[in-house]
Amino acid sequence: MTGTLTKLGLLALLGLPAAWAGPLLTLTPNPGSTFNNGFGYSVGYEFTTSSSITVDELAFFADPTLSQSHAVGIYTTGGSLLVSTTVTTADPVSNFFAYHTITPYLLGAGTYVIVGVTGTVDPYSSTPTTFSIAPGVTFVMSEYIVSSTLAFPNSTDSNTGYFGPNLDIAAVPEPGAMLMLGAGLLALGASRLRRRRS
Repeated sequence: MTGTLTKLGLLALLGLPAAWAGPLLTLTPNPGSTFNNGFGYSVGYEFTTSSSITVDELAFFADPTLSQSHAVGIYTTGGSLLVSTTVTTADPVSNFFAYHTITPYLLGAGTYVIVGVTGTVDPYSSTPTTFSIAPGVTFVMSEYIVSSTLAFPNSTDSNTGYFGPNLDIAAVPEPGAMLMLGAGLLALGASRLRRRRS
């Protein structure tokens, strides 16, 4: 029994399986629907996550780069700002978004609104050609407000659009893997203790 647990623990040490990690959404912009009308909006969307996720980066649409900084934040559906940052022109771009690293922030299962300030120059994506959302997350609707500073949206849109902001979900080991690792380490410790006593 101890040998089996030791082997399981060693397997867990070699690679803990993690929950899904990566961007909240991926898209392919529709060339005819990537624009900025120069007014300045806070645009975004409401989403629901079925389990807790850890956010380690906030992002803004960049096709192909940014020419100005963009504030991005995550709100409760009641309008309380939970976490925010400014995505800058120096931030790296990956798959149409520039990502700015933040202190990891845990979002519990629930519904949230992510918002980004469009500014007056950089485009944002509306009605993309392709669009997908992370496993365990549901897109609810697009939201916006006319505001050149980060603000909670007061208008909704049923179209799949207004993709300025995004976020990255950090890799977090699944609880079952952590239990297996713990059991393996305990078995490994017990095995070594028995060998010393022999």
